[in-house]
Amino acid sequence: MHNEAQRNLDYRGSLITIELIGSGEQISARADVHRDGEFAGRVVLAAGQAEREILFDKLECKAKELVDGLLAAGSPAATACSGLGLQKTTGFP
Repeated sequence: MHNEAQRNLDYRGSLITIELIGSGEQISARADVHRDGEFAGRVVLAAGQAEREILFDKLECKAKELVDGLLAAGSPAATACSGLGLQKTTGFP
């Protein structure tokens, strides 16, 4: 089984594109952040199919946290998403 889903949203002047790709029991997901048409960063995570319904929300929250951090010029952003325990990776197109 191979499922794919995508969602785009604007947040504080950034375009966030979230993409889920699932095969079997695992889903990989990423959120790419673009500002002014330029790639600004990426958040990546993986989960089981059982978490598919909440994965968009978790990833969206972490991507918004990344945008907040970028806007704060490297200062840690204090958001409601803190403590979710998800990894974020930036600088990879």
